[in-house]
Parts: sequence; structure tokens; C-alpha cells
Amino acid sequence: MSDFTLNIDAPAAAVRRISWSRPGKHNAFTAAMYQAICDAVLAAENDDDVRVLWLTGDGGHFSAGNDLAEFAQGGLNFPDAPVFRLLKAVSSFTKPLVMTPSGAAIGIGTTLCLHADFVNCQTDVRFQMPFVSLGLCPEGGSSLLIPRLVGQAKAMSWLLLGTPILADEALATGLVNSVSESEEALHNDTLRLVTQLAGLPKQSVTIAKQLIKSHLGDALQQTLHTEGEHFTKLLEGPDVQEAIAAFTEKRKPRFNA
Repeated sequence: MSDFTLNIDAPAAAVRRISWSRPGKHNAFTAAMYQAICDAVLAAENDDDVRVLWLTGDGGHFSAGNDLAEFAQGGLNFPDAPVFRLLKAVSSFTKPLVMTPSGAAIGIGTTLCLHADFVNCQTDVRFQMPFVSLGLCPEGGSSLLIPRLVGQAKAMSWLLLGTPILADEALATGLVNSVSESEEALHNDTLRLVTQLAGLPKQSVTIAKQLIKSHLGDALQQTLHTEGEHFTKLLEGPDVQEAIAAFTEKRKPRFNA
């Protein structure tokens, strides 16, 4: 029996919204969740009636990242694992893609947002990419996109040290487009945005998005591939197991290598 819910609806004409909920887990992603979200994203890509896609988490959190208990079991296959398929789907999505993080937006909860065209967040959001402290490496194209966004110095802080990023800094650095004061305000602000996007000329929007992102060339997909290879190898190493054990036991990890 699934412990998560995936909701798909149409909050406005030509707009599809995908929202997920995993109560009690701050929407931490499992392989089954990745697969379900990926399938829904691909369906939106291939549906001519959908002009804008809106991704969000329910229950006050976007996502606390990967489910650590499932992670501890290992066995993540690159590039076929659902998480890598989802990253491929969002990074190559051709229509306007909007995400609305609130609460926890940890790990892939942050890196997913790097592929959105518009990110509207709530004031309580907490972005963080603690990959290295978990014995892993940056994923989701973050090793390419974050330095380009904020420069190398801040990228080192965010990606090596896993420094948390709150709403004000996210807005100031361009990680998000706007900040809303409440859940209701976030919904209303985003509804106005997606309605506006859906009303624009479809072909012009598609070409404009391609042109705006053309500076990345093949670099993004190459980075996703390289990160994925390193990530899966590190996942099988002892540092990840020690990091997860330390987190579970509420102690500092003891890395030997």
C-alpha cells in the first residue's frame, strides 16, 4: 500500500498542477514517488492541451529530499532509476514549468527548482543541499547551475557546506522569483502567474524558453550524467552508511576515509 498521494488537477485553463503528499515524512521522496511524478510530468509534456505545468508539495512542505531509509538500502541504478528519469524530464521540459516550494526543500527539493522557469516560494521555505555531509556529491545539475547563478564562493558554501538558504537570500540571489507571505497568498500569486503564462502565444513561449536556456547547450545534460555516475558510486560507499546511521542515532558522523 502506498504511503503517499499524488494529485493531478487543472487550477486554470490549459494549466496542469501536480502535487504530492507524504504525511509525517515532510514529503521525502521514495522511488515510487519519483516514478509517479515523472510519469505525470511526461504526460503533461505530451498533452497538447497543457500549456503550463505547476509542481508543488502539499502539507506545508515541498520535499525533505530523498527518503534516507530507502537510500540506506542502496541499489540505485544510473540512469534508469526513477529519480534520474524525473531529473531528465524536468530538465528537458519544453513548456513553462512553475514550482512553489514551502517548508522543507532539501536536497533534490532544492535541485528540482533549478529546472523551473518560475519559482514562487513561501516565507517559511528552507532550501538546503547537504549532499557532501551525507557522503554524496551534488546532483540535479547543481554543480553547473548553482555556480552560474550565485558565483563560485557562494556555491562552495551551499554545495560543500550545505549552508541553508532562507527565503530572503533565495530571492536576493535569484534562486526564486518571488516570495509570498502565506499559503493562501502563494496559491493566489501563482494562480495569477500560471493563468498569465497560459494566455501567451504557445509557439512564442516555446521558442523564447529555448532561446533563454540555449546558453547551457549540452552542458546541463552532460553534467546530469556525470553527477549521476558519481552519485550512484558514492551511494554504495561507507561514508553514506555512516552519515545515515549518525542521522538516525542523532550523533555526529565519524568519517574514516
